[in-house]
Amino acid sequence: MQKFGKAICKHRKLILIIALLLIIPSIIGIKATKINYDILVYLPEDVETVQGEKILSEQFNMGAFSMVILDNMQTKDILALENKIKQIDNVEKVASIADVIGTTIPVEMLPDEVKDNLYKEDKTIMLVTFKDQISSDTTMQAVENLRQITDEHCKDNADKYPGSDRTV
Repeated sequence: MQKFGKAICKHRKLILIIALLLIIPSIIGIKATKINYDILVYLPEDVETVQGEKILSEQFNMGAFSMVILDNMQTKDILALENKIKQIDNVEKVASIADVIGTTIPVEMLPDEVKDNLYKEDKTIMLVTFKDQISSDTTMQAVENLRQITDEHCKDNADKYPGSDRTV
């Protein structure tokens, strides 16, 4: 053990140079590694969840979805935001309460039981479905574009929910 320690002390500059040179491919590897949050990719094909995702993707063009929580937005603003989101590549559908009630019915006119289910503390939800599967590059890019479009009226909890059904 003493011989090993003496060898390290004797060649410390060489060992330091080698360590620094090994850091370079490590940094390249970190940057090039794609993080896949889709746990379904790792499951066997015969699992019902994997089969269900395939059915959603192939038959209904609903490979993934995101939920956008809108904070204190009027119906006309929600519709305008929906139109922006629909322009994103790989977005299949966008749905919110604004699609149902439109701009002619004030929220205050809704029955309390309906309003309580759709609005919580001036917050409502918008569902965005994507054409491709959860882990595809196009879906991940669409989610990034969705984050850029949403503004201060949207709750951003995406860092807490890194999967496909995350809140954007």
